[in-house]
Amino acid sequence: RRVVREHANPLRVVVVGGGFAGLAAVRGLRDAPVAITLVDPTGFQVFQPLLYQVASGVLPPQNVASAHERLTRRQGNLSVVQAEVAGFDAGSREVVTVDGLGQEARVPYDILVLAAGMHSTVGPNTTWAEHALSLTTLEDAAAIRNQVFARPGVGGRPGPVVVVGGGPTGVELAGALAESDAHAVDGSDVLLVEAGPAVLPSYPEPLRRAATEELRRRGVQVHLGAPVTDITPEGLVVGATTMPARAVLWAGGARVRPVVDTVAQELGATTDRQGRIVVAPDLSVPDHPDVFVVGDAAAMVGVPPLAPAALQTGAFAARVISARARGAQPPEIFRYLDRGSMAVVTGEHAVGVLGPGLVRISGPVAKALWLGVHLYYLPGAANRAATAVRWAGRLARHSDSSRLALAG
Repeated sequence: RRVVREHANPLRVVVVGGGFAGLAAVRGLRDAPVAITLVDPTGFQVFQPLLYQVASGVLPPQNVASAHERLTRRQGNLSVVQAEVAGFDAGSREVVTVDGLGQEARVPYDILVLAAGMHSTVGPNTTWAEHALSLTTLEDAAAIRNQVFARPGVGGRPGPVVVVGGGPTGVELAGALAESDAHAVDGSDVLLVEAGPAVLPSYPEPLRRAATEELRRRGVQVHLGAPVTDITPEGLVVGATTMPARAVLWAGGARVRPVVDTVAQELGATTDRQGRIVVAPDLSVPDHPDVFVVGDAAAMVGVPPLAPAALQTGAFAARVISARARGAQPPEIFRYLDRGSMAVVTGEHAVGVLGPGLVRISGPVAKALWLGVHLYYLPGAANRAATAVRWAGRLARHSDSSRLALAG
């Protein structure tokens, strides 16, 4: 039940996007003298770091999704609008929305927080997207699961599952599919194709090597220095080699969502190659102090497009806005606290860098830490409990399989 707080002439804050950054901004403004409108087309937050586990059949969709109304039900200064952003008018300070029934509305703001994030884009050729699957939404995860686990002759086509891109998403997806409980897939059915010389290119070399060895130990065929030159209805072309594929899963790149392009064009903002808006030290758009960009949509030197950065930028923007609303001196410079990064390779193996690259870990210890961190950040007590039970059962089955293999 919401407890409504009344403030005389509250500052109108519109937050576009209900992911990590958007919700961090909303929560940070809980006690501020502002009236918040959260605009998001889905009505729920998807815990993106675990989306690959939905795609690989490890977790059901409901374990990684939480309704915005439930997550913010006690916040009295918040209204939630489930709609797409169809336009943006900087002159009149209005966001144009369209709901599921096609009804258009204009939402006025004094301050806009753009937290729309990024989505996967399939290659440089727009036709590739017709023959490959990417992973950004729950619908994407369901499509991957349906195509990957369809047996040849029963809705599926012959060939292996090919994951394109050796970053964290590609490595995690390939490893999870190789260990799938479904009999339609085993390790030898999974190929990981990376154009560069190594997987996990942002990690130190020993961790890159450990991840590659673990994937190969599980049967994943890892192809390095293998740029994709075409994707067809039957598979893909790597260099000059044609590879048939049951499914092509694209994990090779991302770009901002269309609403970010719309805002950038309206404001005349500077963007990077992925369309992210270059922001000032306080996360506002230069020359537009009433517009903040947080999370993956923001481009700042030294701030990676990761969930911890999204949480921190959203919370910082909230502190700036709250100070302004109270007539206080706002903080001027966002400083990212680098707690490190981790990637799961297989059910018993992960790699990670803790802090600003000072501590490197791999193996079961890293996996245990990864499990704990993700359970901690997963929204909703019911989701955490259900996920913990699923993971415990999966670990037990893998442990039994390992013992049987050793005994044999």
